[in-house]
Order: sequence, then structure tokens, then C-alpha cells
Amino acid sequence: MGKNGNLKVHAARTIALGGLFAVLVYVLITTTSSALIRRHYSEYGDAEAQKTEYATSLQEYVSENQILSRDRKALRAWTDEYKYLFISVYQGSLPISEEGFYYKETVNSRHINPVLKSQAPIAFSDGTYIVVFEDYRYIRYTQLWQLIAAVLAFWPLLTVALYWIRLLSKYISSLSLAARRINNGDLYSEVSVPPHASEEILSLAKSMDEMRTTFLDRLNEEKQRSHSNQELLTVMSHDIRTPLTTLIGYAEIMDKSPDLPEDERKQYSSIIYQRALRLKELTDEMFYYFLVYGSSDIQVDLAYYNAQVLIPQLINDRLSAFQDLDVEFQIQVIEYPFTVHTDISLLNRVFDNIFSNIRKYGDLTCPITIEMRRKEDNFIHIEIRNRIRDTNPDVESTHIGTKTCSKLMELLDGFFTFHSDEEFYTAEVLIPISYNRPADKL
Repeated sequence: MGKNGNLKVHAARTIALGGLFAVLVYVLITTTSSALIRRHYSEYGDAEAQKTEYATSLQEYVSENQILSRDRKALRAWTDEYKYLFISVYQGSLPISEEGFYYKETVNSRHINPVLKSQAPIAFSDGTYIVVFEDYRYIRYTQLWQLIAAVLAFWPLLTVALYWIRLLSKYISSLSLAARRINNGDLYSEVSVPPHASEEILSLAKSMDEMRTTFLDRLNEEKQRSHSNQELLTVMSHDIRTPLTTLIGYAEIMDKSPDLPEDERKQYSSIIYQRALRLKELTDEMFYYFLVYGSSDIQVDLAYYNAQVLIPQLINDRLSAFQDLDVEFQIQVIEYPFTVHTDISLLNRVFDNIFSNIRKYGDLTCPITIEMRRKEDNFIHIEIRNRIRDTNPDVESTHIGTKTCSKLMELLDGFFTFHSDEEFYTAEVLIPISYNRPADKL
């Protein structure tokens, strides 16, 4: 559990705090009101007259009805006229009868004292006894104020609870507003709540903000992809238009010149054939590019391979395409007993593209260097470097292949990087190493 606590902890704190305030209010009101009421009744001016009234009234009642000192029923009938009066009939130091307001059954009875207390001799039918009168009339107001205190004490508890509910509603409303903003396309406003909110609210806000940033990243990626595709289409339209225009031009010449010499006809046919091959190459590249970048369901068949067998095989398979050319390769493949986790079919596509570019754009009169090494980043690095020949406008690169290679290596949890200057082109393939895992294949 975090330092903020969850909703249950916040609710318990709220109830405890509200309960504490309620108890303090109740104790303060009851204590203060009881003291003020007792003080009022203790200081009222006719206290002595009241004491005399009690003694006179009881004596008259006893005399008229011939009441015995132990006749509690009769005494109770008299005390009923004085609701908050308690009397005790004493024989010596011992009470023989008690009747009236029984204060010991009331709330806080141990702390209740009579507001007036007096005694007088009363002549009963069976003798004269001392009667003690205890006046608790202030109790009626004390009980009323206890009820008022209970009602007033409820408000601090309710106030604290309502304040907590208001904060919770505020957080939820803030998250709801953030959700509406995201739904309306506003992905730049951060989703946040105060740091003292509960764990659930903070977690929800964090999840929503992560969702917002994920949507924003995807949107930016989509915009970048759209921009790249537009640039690609612009370049491709130019590259396709150039051989297509040439193809149409020579085809038109051949169509409108039936008497064209045979050697020129063969020359034009050869040019048309080369331009047609170029068009096919461009459309194939474009098709594969959009297949890779436009699909989220590319099947990746990962397996574990022995690197010192796989990588030389990948390189040697490509060198066979240069057997008809007088090309020098300088290969440095250091043997590493590592296992790599990759998809050999996608990896083949990457190497096919690299060596295809070398054949089309490289200066094959200069050596081509291939170096395999391992750095401290847990990748096997394969670097292929060749000299760039003078630019031929008919085979100008569209860079579709490099973008496709980058995407394919991303699917394989690796990397593809390249850089070029006016003289050399360097491509680097990074294949992740899997430690403590034997190869399944090769």
C-alpha cells in the first residue's frame, strides 16, 4: 500500500476525523450547558422559599392522609407532583424510605448532583423522621441540551464526510473531463490529479495519461508515416514516370517507323526491355514497402540459431550473385559461440536488399568490406561497406529498401542503420544475442 492509502483508508480517516469532531462538540456542548444550567438554578433567589415549600407541602400531605414513614406508594404519589424531586426518609443515619426522581438511571448519573438540597423533620403517623429533599429540576434542561448536542455533533461528522465526497467527486469529474478531452481529440493536455489523492484515483489518472501519450505517439507516428509515404509517392511518381516516358517514346518510334533498320529496332527493344524491368523493380519495392508498413499482422517466425553458422551462410549466399562479376570482398567474420533469436526469412530479405543496392549503386571495381563483431550492447553487429559509383540517373535510389530494412529489423527486436557520404555507403545490421539458450536450428 502506498503512502497515500487507498479509498478504504481515506474513508476510515474521514470517519475517524468526523467522529472525533462530533465527540468534541458533544462533550463541549453538554458540559458547558450543564454547568450554566446548574449555576442558574443554584443562584436563583427563592431557593429558601422553595425548600420551605417542599417541607410544608409534604407535612400537610402526610397529616391529611395519615402516611407512615415506610409507605413508599403514598410517598411516590406525592413526589409525582414534583417530577425532578427525590426524597429520603432517615431514621438516625439510615434511610428507611426513598422515592421520587431516580437520578441514578439517567445519563452521566455519577456526575449529577442536586441543584438544591435541604432537610426537615416530618411528623409521620408512626413518628417524626428527618426527610432529605434533593431538587434535580435542572435535569429537564440538561437532557434537552444533550439531545441538542447530539444533533449538533452530527454536523461535524456530516461536514467532514461531505467534504471528502466533494473531493472525490472533484477528482472523478476531473478525470471525466480529461476523458472527454481525449475523446474530442485533445491529446496535449496532461491528465493529472492532486498528489494527495487516493491510490486508485492516482492509478486511474496515470493510466489515462499513459493512454493519452500512447495515442499521441501513435498519431505522431501516423502523421510521420503519412508524410513519409507522401514523399515516397512523390519520388516514386518521378522515378516511374522517367522510364515510363522513355518506354512509351521508344515504343511509339517503333510503332510509327515500320521501315526502322533492324539494328536500331533491336537497340530500341533492348531499351524498352530495360525500362520495363526498372518499372517492375520499382513497383515490387513499393509493394513490399507498403506491405511491411501498412500491415500490423506480419507473421514473425522467431527461432534460436547458432550465430557462427547462420551469419556466414547469410553472407555467402549473397556472394554467389556476384560470381559473374570481378568483385573483391574483404570479409572479417569473427566466430562467436552465441545464439541469436530471429526470423531467418525476414533476415534474408534484409540482406537481399543490402546486396541488391550494392549491385545497383556500388562501385564494383573497389573492394567491398564485410565485418562481423560484437559490442557491449548485446548485439552482433554486421557492417557492410562499399564505394558509391558515379550517380546514374536511370538507377537513382528511392531509399525504399532502407526504410523496409529498418522496419523488418524492428520486428526482429534488432536495428538497421546506414550512413553515406559522397564516397562510401555503410549499412549495419544489429541482431540481438540470446544468452544461456542453445540454438534450435543450424
